[in-house]
Amino acid sequence: MPYELKKVSAVCVIEKAGKYLFVKRAHTGMADGFYMLPGGHVDKGESVLHATCRELKEELGIEVKEEDLEFQLVESIKTHITFFFKVKKYLGIPQNREPEKHDEVVFLSA
Repeated sequence: MPYELKKVSAVCVIEKAGKYLFVKRAHTGMADGFYMLPGGHVDKGESVLHATCRELKEELGIEVKEEDLEFQLVESIKTHITFFFKVKKYLGIPQNREPEKHDEVVFLSA
């Protein structure tokens, strides 16, 4: 049975001093209370790399250049495709720029 692709998203692994950056979901009804990697959806007509940089700016307030994203893997689940990238470098200090979606932004040990 064929599936129609509904969503494409990208998430990022950001490592600092052996810890990894997560956002704690809240206030949305979707995965509230869970820690997740930062990222978001790719808009129609937008490249995955551009969307990833845009989402990191919107969500965390950090600047990332496309060439500073390192592809890790892609996951496909029926109607959804998620691209995973490692952020090699960024400018700024990650902050919660979407308090309507997250309670906190935190670096956690693996």
